Amino acid sequence: MKKILFLSYRLPDPFFRDVFSIRILNLAKILKKKFKVDLASLGEREKISPSLFNFFDEIIVFKKGKALKIAGTFKNLFGFLPLQEGFYFSSDFWRWVKENSFKYDLLFCETLRTALYAIEIKKPKVIDFIESLSLKYKRAQKYVPFFWKAIYSIEIPRLIRREKELIQSFDKIFVSSFPDKKFIAKNSSKIEILPNGVKEILLNENFSSKKEKEIISFFGKMNYLPNEDAVLFFSKKIFPILKEKFPSLKFYIIGSFPTKKIKKLQKDSSIVVTGYLKNPYTLLSQSKVVLGTLRFGAGIQNKVLEAMALGKALVVSPIVASGIEKARERKHFLVEDPMNISSLLKAFEFLLKNPKKRKEMGEKARKLVKENYTWQKVEEKIFKILDSLL
Repeated sequence: MKKILFLSYRLPDPFFRDVFSIRILNLAKILKKKFKVDLASLGEREKISPSLFNFFDEIIVFKKGKALKIAGTFKNLFGFLPLQEGFYFSSDFWRWVKENSFKYDLLFCETLRTALYAIEIKKPKVIDFIESLSLKYKRAQKYVPFFWKAIYSIEIPRLIRREKELIQSFDKIFVSSFPDKKFIAKNSSKIEILPNGVKEILLNENFSSKKEKEIISFFGKMNYLPNEDAVLFFSKKIFPILKEKFPSLKFYIIGSFPTKKIKKLQKDSSIVVTGYLKNPYTLLSQSKVVLGTLRFGAGIQNKVLEAMALGKALVVSPIVASGIEKARERKHFLVEDPMNISSLLKAFEFLLKNPKKRKEMGEKARKLVKENYTWQKVEEKIFKILDSLL
């Protein structure tokens, strides 16, 4: 049996509470059907969760303290590589890969942050960017605090250059959406679009039969800056006006790790912050409308795919819509500029008042996801690509 080594800048979360973990664990689960799959990773935890051995045969962890991470970042400040490559680089990790790579038939790097570990290894290797970090930061630059604006001004040109350089060093590069590929190198045959899938249970169970309540919801990891920004903007600029027309309306913020700013929103009794829920889907399925108006970000938004799989009506931003290549405006969701308050209000009002349109749009969204965005579809594509390399 051939062997694959995953290289990761952090240990994935066995509870699937972020897109990175959803991505790497599902890919590992798929690849274990045909290969022996090991994981080498940086990690801060003392113990490895036993659940991770459901996805990897062996797990090797290298620890790097915060002081060394900061020192690595500072070192890269005077070079040409992205600052974050210095932050996540471990010489022990690098030496181990160099000494043990002969045991593996393919190296599978998760994100640009692990490129340095594999770039010199002369054997089949792929890297999963997931998203273009340079595009993500470029979109975020005008919304973040001054400190991050300064960091991004250094990091963005380095990331743009690095993402293009790595096309030459790896056999294949994966991204989750077409806008990411277009931004890096539209015509490169080495860049493959590998979208995320949704959980089968969301398509097998009839969540659409759940009775709707007077709820607008948002679903996502709530210490992730684009999610926090979208929720704060909606809570302060849009929701209070909607409440005047729909007095019984509630806004549910569903997701792990809510920040202090998010928790403070509960001063309004109509806003509920749930934190982590083992099963968030019943509550999501009871929502009349799901919010997806991120003002910045990149890649494909898993939270939006999951809401679509549940047959929910959504209002999304152009950035979110562009990541779901096969979806169409007004057919699968409503698309509005998140800065246009008037248009956003009209979109939410329209959906809240029209159960027939919500149902019609939700059914089409569910069908689209079922036909295009499942892990089975991802499995078919990734095996085809890796089989050609091996």
